[in-house]
This record gives sequence, C-alpha cells and structure tokens, in this order.
Amino acid sequence: MKIICLTRHLNMGGLERQLTGLAVELQTLGHDVQVITYHSGDFFDGILKERRIPHRIIPKGHFTAISIIRLLRYFKREQVDLVIAFGASAGRKACAVKRLWPHFKLIVSERNANPHHTPFDAYRMLIYRQAHHIVCNSYRQSEYLRDRYPPLSGKISTIVNFVDADAFQPAAQPPENQAFTLVTTARICARKNVLGYIEAARILHDQGREFIVLWYGKSRDSRYLRRCEKAIRKAGLQDRFLLLPGEKDVAAIYRKANAFCLPSFYEGTSNSIAEALCCGLPVLCSDVSDNSRYVQPGVSGFLFEPHKPESIARAIRQVMDSGETVLRDMGLKGRSLVQEALSPERFRESYRLIL
Repeated sequence: MKIICLTRHLNMGGLERQLTGLAVELQTLGHDVQVITYHSGDFFDGILKERRIPHRIIPKGHFTAISIIRLLRYFKREQVDLVIAFGASAGRKACAVKRLWPHFKLIVSERNANPHHTPFDAYRMLIYRQAHHIVCNSYRQSEYLRDRYPPLSGKISTIVNFVDADAFQPAAQPPENQAFTLVTTARICARKNVLGYIEAARILHDQGREFIVLWYGKSRDSRYLRRCEKAIRKAGLQDRFLLLPGEKDVAAIYRKANAFCLPSFYEGTSNSIAEALCCGLPVLCSDVSDNSRYVQPGVSGFLFEPHKPESIARAIRQVMDSGETVLRDMGLKGRSLVQEALSPERFRESYRLIL
C-alpha cells in the first residue's frame, strides 16, 4: 500500500516523534511510505534517512486554498492509497483534499485531550466526517469525542503512543547532582504551563529548598517565552530554572536527572512522560487526560493540580523527600508499567488492524 504520513513539520515534539516512528513501523509492515510536511523542520530527518523513507516539503503558500491544491496535485501524482494526518491542521487539509479527490483512504489523528472544545473544534469534527477513521492517542479523548459527537463514534479508536524501551534505558548509577535536578522535555508554550511551574519553583526557593529545573524545549522566540524569562528573573531563579534548547539525545538528558516534571494543562498520551518513565525516573505531572494510567501516586511518581502552583510544589517536595532508594524503586516500577502498555509492538499491531 502507498501511504503518506502528513503533518505540519518535523520540528522537535511528541507528535512529530510519533509520526516518524509510525512511518518506520508502516515500512516494517511492508508498505511504501513517505512523510509530507508543509512547513520546514528536520529534527527527526535522521531517523527517516536511516530507513530511506522520503520526507518532502510541499510549501503551503500564502493561502490555505493554495496548500490544499498543492497537496491534491501531489496525492494524484503519487496515486496514494492512504493518508494518515497527524494534528488538527493536517487533518483539516487532508479532509479538504479528500472532498475534492476521494480516491484514497484517510485516517486523522487527534493528539491532545483538550477538555474545552471551541466552535472551531466542533467545525473540525464536522469535516472529520470525510475521514474513514479517527485515531485518538488517549482513552480520555476517545471517550470525550464519542460522548460529544455521537455520529463519529463508530469510527473512533484509541492508539496510545509507543516508547522504545531499548533506546530509553535507566542510568547504570544514580546521578551525582549537587542539587536535586528536575528535567522537562517539551515545547515552551502556554498549554505546558511553564509559568505555573516557575511559580511553584519560587515557592520552593522561598522555603530554602535546593534544586535545579532544566526545561529542554526552547526552539524559537515567542511572547510566552519572554513572559517565562521575565517571571524567572522576577523570582530570582536565573540559576535555578533554566530554559534550554531541545536536544536530540533526550535519553541522555533523562539519565542525568533525579526526577521528571510535566505541569501541562492538558495532554494526550505524553511522549516525554513515557520516555522519562522508561529511563527509570519518578514522574511528577498534572492529573489530566490519561496521566494517572502511568503515574500512580507513590508508586511511579506523584500527580498534582496544574492550576495550583502550591500543588506542584507539594509534589516536588514529596519526591525530594523520598530518598534515593525509594526514587529508584519508583523508577523501576514506572519503567515496567510503560514497557507493557506503550510498546512499539502494540502500536504497530493496532495500526495494522485498522489498515
């Protein structure tokens, strides 16, 4: 089968990592696969080049209609059998192309379990009727869409993210950090709640706690990034809360930390939580979406209320006070849990059954 995996770009991000992995898994199943984006970005190109999977950029142009026409021409020329679109923008474009040229199957993927659907989200669900299947990467999102949009319920299924347990291994020895080190690997944006995390760090700093936060995800300048940098300076955390560029070898980042923290307002199945657990880190995260499936309080980490900085600070104090032996035990239990629930084999088989 000739398959196109479509998304906005291949910059750093969980969606992009999963799409790249999907392309590899589909090739393993014997399909002719290529990745198409309409913005530049090559963070994951190395993985595709290693497997000789083409990545082509079809520029979107100044108007949405131009982008749709260019994709339509390309799909026709390639005589594509199936398009798998990751992300809301790619899903809308793929549905528009299918309406003009219905000669391919279409799977659209919902990646974030945002509980606050806007009229624009309702419009997206309306045009998703063009798709043959809607794949959600969290059980919470699947339940929400079935309840809110009953006409779509028969074509909705859940395929959670996968994590490569061979690539993400625990450190051989606990890290010898001068201060308790918390790491985050995620885009710096409003829904990740960086400002709430900074406020929690200020609370801990005022209480005399010794720690350092390393947030890897600084990819471009933005108003939100500038607000975060200002909040860090105002709280006097310049040496305690560091915003850093994204790194390709994220497994090495996890292995140098004592714990992982992700304070998002909403998530799908978090790529970075799965990776951190697989690397044997206790995880602190918001009690949203499917997070509680993988982060069990006192077992593999701690949950908190993302809208309350004191709740975030409390979870951090809990993990800091747990002791090295308890932290290592948490990490091992978390790794065991995600190895089974988020395996590449399960991911591949789920898509094979849909195909």
